[in-house]
Amino acid sequence: MAGADPAADTAPTGPAPVAQIVGATTTTPEPEAPPTAASGPPPAPAATAPPAAAGDVLKEALKPVVALLANVTVITALLVYFGWRRAETHADRLGIDESVLGMTTREYVLRSVGPVLVLLVGIAVCGLAWVALERRLTPALEAGDTTATRLAVAALSMAWLLLPGLVYLLGFVWPATAFVLFPASIGAGALLWVYASRLRAGRRRAAGRAAGDGGGESEGESESESESEDEGDGGSRFALAFVGLLVLVCLFWTASNYAEVLGDRLADEFVGNVDRLPGVVVSSEQSLFLEGPGVAEVPLPGPAEDGALRYRYEGLRLLEHTGGRYFLVSDGWTPTYGVVWVLEGDDDTLRIDFVRDHR
Repeated sequence: MAGADPAADTAPTGPAPVAQIVGATTTTPEPEAPPTAASGPPPAPAATAPPAAAGDVLKEALKPVVALLANVTVITALLVYFGWRRAETHADRLGIDESVLGMTTREYVLRSVGPVLVLLVGIAVCGLAWVALERRLTPALEAGDTTATRLAVAALSMAWLLLPGLVYLLGFVWPATAFVLFPASIGAGALLWVYASRLRAGRRRAAGRAAGDGGGESEGESESESESEDEGDGGSRFALAFVGLLVLVCLFWTASNYAEVLGDRLADEFVGNVDRLPGVVVSSEQSLFLEGPGVAEVPLPGPAEDGALRYRYEGLRLLEHTGGRYFLVSDGWTPTYGVVWVLEGDDDTLRIDFVRDHR
């Protein structure tokens, strides 16, 4: 009987290791040893992304507003509305309806560019000043736990009420300025309320982390806190949409009040400076019956034939030229008794001359 093969006796029973099947030279990894006291505690899980800072929340609230302002259609609508509001206020002070002027969209826009740019530049300057201030204010309010910081956060939470109240009190000293700034104070107060809400949430999270580091925190508690934060973020996004809408409405409201103030200012300047308006002399083939303080009708000598100018009217001033029509007032125009005449610019029976004196 042949002797047994020693290699066969030492060969392992059962399936061969994977390394031997594929011809690899690696060995099967050994099972990890259980952690011991000497090896230290298990590694901490990876930290989750930190919650959004208070300044980032304001940026989120302002994103839709900035996006709308960057839209050419919105800018054009703002310019047209501003021009219409100013013209309406001015016309009402003159005793006529704004629709009589027949101004075009182009005229509204061109007359609104300067004032609206001043308004937008003012808003941009305030925004840049806030960005510079927020970088220093947020760390101090989130980290500090003093009476001063708590009062500051409480004041910011009530900014939606405090700012309009302060502007209202300002109206007793500077009524026109307060009238313009009142809607802007409402929008700014809403933004500061959002900022304060995020500050309070950050302070609560910091206090919770400090308590967790001191007494330990279970996995279930951390999961429930994460879920509550997710729900809070969803609610905050919903609130930010309404805050952005409110800020946009307050912007148009501020522009409307600013246009009304400018319209009143133009009317005041007109009342005291009628004699500085361009002088107008109207010659006509027929009598126009222009009667008013300071207006004189002068018959012109010449043959009584068709096409001959037979009447001349002096003492007139140019109020407005829009829609192909001339709007005239007299030298003696007053808010108590004043007339605005409308002459068609394409009337062949008229000749309109502009003069520098009272001839």
